[in-house]
Amino acid sequence: WTSKYDDRGNKVENAFFGTDGKPVLSTDGYARVTYKFDDRGNEVETANFGTDGKPVLDTNGVARWTSKYDDRGNKVENAFFGTDGKPVLSTDGYARWSSKFDDRGNQVETAYFGIDGKPVLSTDGYARWTSEFDDRGNKVETAHFGTDGQPVLDDYGVARYTYKFDDR
Repeated sequence: WTSKYDDRGNKVENAFFGTDGKPVLSTDGYARVTYKFDDRGNEVETANFGTDGKPVLDTNGVARWTSKYDDRGNKVENAFFGTDGKPVLSTDGYARWSSKFDDRGNQVETAYFGIDGKPVLSTDGYARWTSEFDDRGNKVETAHFGTDGQPVLDDYGVARYTYKFDDR
């Protein structure tokens, strides 16, 4: 395989070849993958291509994905697209996820959406989760919710985890 890098040292492409020097599919399902970065060095797009140079789905069922970041560099969204450029469900069961962070940078919520933009259950069994943190930054609760916003069991059969910490 070969790799290409931009002037900032970011890997912007990987390409895979067979013994004959012709493009070949990697174990992830693509012959070439490209990466784009914003001015802060955050990866904002990944696109997969087949041996013919056309978009191809990877093993996650996605041809291209995009990411958005907040002012502090926290990844707040990922969206997944098919070979036609339209939203597609990844193998995790959603076409897009979005997250929120508190002032300390703790991830306090993530929600999952389908190709129509409406809440959808992830393969973990919930459409949204929330977390709360104490004054020391310890996670003290995580809760899971369904597409209707009501508590729902995750794939372990738990709707809410709570954690307690001593003074140490």
